[in-house]
Amino acid sequence: MKTHVRTPRSPFPGPILTAILALVGFLASPAAADTTAELAPYDGFLVTHVTITGFDITKEYVIRREIRIQPGDTFRAQAVAADLTRLENLGIFSSQRVAAVAADSTVALTYTVREMPWIVPFPIVSYTEQDGFSFGAGVASLNMFGRAIIAGGSGTLGGVDTFSLAFVYPWITGNHFSIAAVLSDLTRDDSLNDFREHSREITPWFGRWIGDTGRVAATLSWFQMNADRDSVTISPGRRDDYVRFGIQLGIDTRDTWRNPKRGWNNQLMFMWYDATVMGGSGSWPLYQLDLRRYQPFAGRKNCVLIGGLLTYQDGVAGGEIPDYLQYRMGGANSVRGYDIETLGRELVGRNQLIVTIEYQRELVPLREFHVFKWAISAGLEAAAFFDMGGAWNTASEFNDDHTRRGGGAGLRFLFPGVYELRTDVAIGEGGDVYFHLGVGDKFSAQRERLR
Repeated sequence: MKTHVRTPRSPFPGPILTAILALVGFLASPAAADTTAELAPYDGFLVTHVTITGFDITKEYVIRREIRIQPGDTFRAQAVAADLTRLENLGIFSSQRVAAVAADSTVALTYTVREMPWIVPFPIVSYTEQDGFSFGAGVASLNMFGRAIIAGGSGTLGGVDTFSLAFVYPWITGNHFSIAAVLSDLTRDDSLNDFREHSREITPWFGRWIGDTGRVAATLSWFQMNADRDSVTISPGRRDDYVRFGIQLGIDTRDTWRNPKRGWNNQLMFMWYDATVMGGSGSWPLYQLDLRRYQPFAGRKNCVLIGGLLTYQDGVAGGEIPDYLQYRMGGANSVRGYDIETLGRELVGRNQLIVTIEYQRELVPLREFHVFKWAISAGLEAAAFFDMGGAWNTASEFNDDHTRRGGGAGLRFLFPGVYELRTDVAIGEGGDVYFHLGVGDKFSAQRERLR
């Protein structure tokens, strides 16, 4: 019998993360070899049984629909590796294993999973370079009703006062028909636009897959902005209300969602903002192209990520498009090596283009850790990067004068839920050195309004 663990894949070498994890009592589990290499001798055998063990909360059908190799199939090690990746992508297991028992050109498979806690209360320490630190608490379920549903609520006070609810049902029926919704209430001092913001949002996305790699989704949402002074909102009364209709198409060929090393993750989005439906002023279209390529380099521990984000809004800044919906460069989530409070006032526009090249080196592969009776997966990477970005309003401003460049290096702490915590040291064209702290992957964070 041979057994393979999808994560971890190698011994635990990272002294920095070792010290951090030791502070909270994490105990690492042993490593294992590559799935395909270990199970390749069974290629061509007849699969007789497929058994699943180790789950308690998760519905069995949620696991089985990710396992495509079935009794009566011809065994292929690559197919089993793909099954384990799909189980990992569910985001509810700290590890997933497969054991193979072979006899007389047949093989029986046993998939064993270890569930992460299905509901967790947690403290919140959030940070953006524009708003500083915020502190709060929340509660979330990553596996509500045992169906891999994500649901949670949280609140913070400090740089940003927020209350939010989130709900994600990733596979309701059909080919991954899904719903992802967020409700939020946010209050903060917008120093770049010089007003006190109070915004609200309700945004549901309804999506489905096209085959294995195609994605399509649509939304009908509401966004409200309240200001504490005149001349901020487009509509009278210091308040803008927008109905937003959006559709997005995408392709996702990543080898894994948690920490990809190969593949594409591309998305084209159209969003229509309309305040006239709510009795206000202003309507315009937004177009966005998000391209990301993960390219393995010099072995499985290394990856080069090349990403580009282009956002174009067809309207007049300060006319149809309010200033608070323009894009500002600088900080951890756009062009690193600059202070967003400084560059954000100089380089601003209704359109943006950001290009990033990042080399990532795996220091501690994603692996399983135990905290009391809980199990989670975590890891650590080093990164070196180059950013180039600009913002503009008119075609004549789309030039080098409205573009900045920066580069540097940092660490990526890989955790469940937030995916990664980024610590970067970067230098811009002026030679100033900045320390940046970011939550979540940079390529997703740079799409957000708040940076």
